[in-house]
Amino acid sequence: MRTSHIDSDSIYSFFETKGIKPEILPNKSKNTVFPYNIILDFPNKEALLSSDSENAKESKTLIIAAAQEDIPLFLDELSSYVEYLKSAPPPINVKIVLTAGDTSAVRQPGALQTQTLEGTNVFLASLDSSKQYTALLLNIRSIMMTRTRNILVTPGIPYKAAPSWLLESIIESCKKKNIPLKVDGLFISFYRAGLIQANPKLEAYFNENIPAVLIESSSTDIFDALPALTQSISESAQKEWDYHYSMITAGEKTVFIPEIVLLIILLVTTAATLLYLCIFSLFLRKNIMTHISAMKKSWYLLPLMIVITWLLFYAAQLLAKQLYPNWFFHLFAASILKASLAFLLFAILALFHRLIPLPTNDFAYAWLLVIICLANLFIFSSFDLSLLLIFDTELIISLIFLKIKHIFPMLIIGLIMVLPIAFIAFAIFTMPRQNILYRFFNASLAENALTAFLILPVEFTWVRIIAKFGILGKNLRNRHFPYIISVAIFLTAAVSAVIIFQNNRSQRFAFSSQTRTGFPQTNALDFNVSRSKIMNRNRIDLEINSSEMFLKLDIKVSAENGIAIYDANFPFQALNGNHEASFILGDYPPNPFIVQFTCESGIPITIEVTAYLKTKESGTVQETKILTVEPTGEN
Repeated sequence: MRTSHIDSDSIYSFFETKGIKPEILPNKSKNTVFPYNIILDFPNKEALLSSDSENAKESKTLIIAAAQEDIPLFLDELSSYVEYLKSAPPPINVKIVLTAGDTSAVRQPGALQTQTLEGTNVFLASLDSSKQYTALLLNIRSIMMTRTRNILVTPGIPYKAAPSWLLESIIESCKKKNIPLKVDGLFISFYRAGLIQANPKLEAYFNENIPAVLIESSSTDIFDALPALTQSISESAQKEWDYHYSMITAGEKTVFIPEIVLLIILLVTTAATLLYLCIFSLFLRKNIMTHISAMKKSWYLLPLMIVITWLLFYAAQLLAKQLYPNWFFHLFAASILKASLAFLLFAILALFHRLIPLPTNDFAYAWLLVIICLANLFIFSSFDLSLLLIFDTELIISLIFLKIKHIFPMLIIGLIMVLPIAFIAFAIFTMPRQNILYRFFNASLAENALTAFLILPVEFTWVRIIAKFGILGKNLRNRHFPYIISVAIFLTAAVSAVIIFQNNRSQRFAFSSQTRTGFPQTNALDFNVSRSKIMNRNRIDLEINSSEMFLKLDIKVSAENGIAIYDANFPFQALNGNHEASFILGDYPPNPFIVQFTCESGIPITIEVTAYLKTKESGTVQETKILTVEPTGEN
């Protein structure tokens, strides 16, 4: 057993002292620190009592996977769960696998993934394909990009999501223990539509047709729920993988709607819509010729509005990239800018509405609205069946709108029609990760076309309202309409100008990683440092706070012996050498910035932090502080 640092041998020896004989699964690489995977097997009650090999072969197995490099973050809690499995044989086979060689591929951005998931791939290759598996992939970080919840569940990869019974088991088990939990994405549809970036480790399990979820936690609370979760999965695990369910979350309540129910809703809605339109047309015989004439004059507006909206969104995207070169670091602001510019271009185009012979019969626009809503129902449901709940609601609203003739109810419907889009936008903007914002701002031609289809029902709703007011086309009754457009243009331009101005101020302070001098000094930094013993090493938790905005951080950690860096709440690279670790961070790290690392027991460490801050009084300022963390944990 090695004593200088945590490695596969020391982890193996630790479990041996607990009376457990782990299984070793070697990797092919020549990594001398983590050369093999460690597997702990706990058979279920029936397997212990029965010698029937056929029953053992068909039994279910729960896989709980974590990286060996992360052991210092949850060793005590894992040991407690292992003791629980030893004292009370589980109702399902449990296989705990501590993989070697996975951390870098999971943690780093795609461009920095210099290593493959060697440990995970070796482990998956060793599994018996005839058995039924379910996997929980733990990423206990103690540091999360979002601070509002303790546990973040990633339920899928592009075009595929975990089965509903697995998600329901996790949600209910955490609820029993009062453990806060959030499903990343809110809409499972985001995964099945391919809008979420794939987690490589989760993708590896899905490729082997193993139902799995990634559980990231800002604490070790998930281990409190593992006994209940083990029991729940043993009861609910199924061989069938339901793909097209819908998950609706309202507050603390989560409801799962199965695929068969969604299909029934789709068929009933389509039949009811056609029946409604047929019956409705019977009561319009006296106006039928007027409406047919209006439809003949307005049918071209449907493809025209699709093309115009599509091109305006794409043009706004190209313009936003030119005006906002720093968009990658501020995706929320960039998305608002793109939407604002699209509205700006649309408002400018609307100034020339009198040049187009638009029909003044508002009923024609109501029929076009029903057509586009019905088309959206099938277009978006083809990406994911669960989306039909949103677009089915939109279709029902359009049918009600078709019957309305008075202005005030029309205005109410116009506001209600915005709600489905607002609901989707809320789900996107509240996501812990901003992958969809990246896709929206950097959309392809096809993706901008889908955005156009999404927006069209709102456009046709308000075009009908405008036509009802008599402020559309050549028969203009309200001369104030151009002024309304001018105000809209001004407000949109103002929003865009504010975003661009903030971007220019931020760009001015973009630093590269090199030594900087000549900045005024300040005293804005504050630190929280804790030191705790973990196995044969010490773990240090460093939190850097500032009363001013971080522009850049340079951090160096030095000690008499080697330092291993495990986690931070901001992407980083680390250079280790001569008993010193240097962090390479991007610009604008979060406030607070948090990092964890381990070092030898019984030796002091020195931390040098140089911060470049943005202040209102002095502009860019520099502050350098040096901390010494003693073996006793006192600074």
